[in-house]
Amino acid sequence: MVKKRRANKNKLIVWILVFAGVLFLGGVLFLGWFINKPMFAPFEARVQVANSPPKIKSFLGVSDGVSPAGSVQPLAGTSVLANVRFIAEDVNGVVDLPGLSGSPIIEGALGNIEVDLISPVNSLVVAGITRSAAAGGCVATECTSGTNPNCNTGNYAKQKQYDCQVLMEYFDPPSLSTINRDDLWTFRIRIVDGSGNADTISSGVQGFNRIPDDYIQYLTISGVSVTGGIAWSGANTLDINVADQPSDGPLILQNVGNTEIVSVDVEGNDLIGANNPLAILGVGAFSVGTNVGGANAGSCDVAGGGGTGVGGIALENNVMKNVAGSPNIVAYSATGVDAENIYFCAWDVINPNYLIGDLDTSYESTIANGNNWEVVFNS
Repeated sequence: MVKKRRANKNKLIVWILVFAGVLFLGGVLFLGWFINKPMFAPFEARVQVANSPPKIKSFLGVSDGVSPAGSVQPLAGTSVLANVRFIAEDVNGVVDLPGLSGSPIIEGALGNIEVDLISPVNSLVVAGITRSAAAGGCVATECTSGTNPNCNTGNYAKQKQYDCQVLMEYFDPPSLSTINRDDLWTFRIRIVDGSGNADTISSGVQGFNRIPDDYIQYLTISGVSVTGGIAWSGANTLDINVADQPSDGPLILQNVGNTEIVSVDVEGNDLIGANNPLAILGVGAFSVGTNVGGANAGSCDVAGGGGTGVGGIALENNVMKNVAGSPNIVAYSATGVDAENIYFCAWDVINPNYLIGDLDTSYESTIANGNNWEVVFNS
């Protein structure tokens, strides 16, 4: 009996130990879970996305409105407007691009648009001449209607077309060819959005290096403006019995183009009496040259006149005569101030060999009489 109680007591102890062990293990596991339980600390995050820069999407070329696309024809003695067109885009919307639709942009003060045209690297006179759009010279047109074929399909709501006027001069260097980049005028365009971000493109950079589309053909113009007149008057009244009498002053030949004048010809005509149209003074008594005349010198130095005969050339009625002397050109330097003087002289004694018909006290050649003298130039 005692043995049985002792056995039951031992079983009880065992169960107590087992139960205690389970409690202990459970406590350990619970404590471990509690200790390692994730802790949550909420916080706020804010990310500011930078304003995207504008992008010049396409260059639409340069034109004067008359010449073929991509070319500009200078005008003799004056300036010409070259219209530069391009498309710009801003993913932040057109409001971020400069300019209200249809209104001039005062880009000079704000610096938000810069448009430059630059003369050829291989220019024969001056390379790197820059002509720029002036303040108020650009106008923006929004593409939002989707009707502008120049705008990029699919994103036109964020684009504008810009038309910028650049003033070019008649004496700006011409392009030298249509196929060599360094022979052509180039462009440079910079646009700045409302946040100060910018994009710049120019001829030759990736995406804008096609010939002729991304270059400019500035054409050639030749011309001469003639000022002054030919007269022997006042204190310089012509004495028909004396040789080598220079005129009052020269004719001034102003180069009003962008190429040199390689030769100058003069056509003279017999002079008619101002009071008596039957009186004629033969033009052969007169000569022309590029240096002021004197006794057997300059424009008075005609072959057979007693000098060397190299400074002047005698005129003939209704015949073109190449102007003698050196230099025999009107230079071109891309400055707009190139000019050459030609001088006239009564090189021979007029009386009696050049007096035909009746006599008069004054002789003239005029457009009205149809006997005017002419200057012809060759470039």
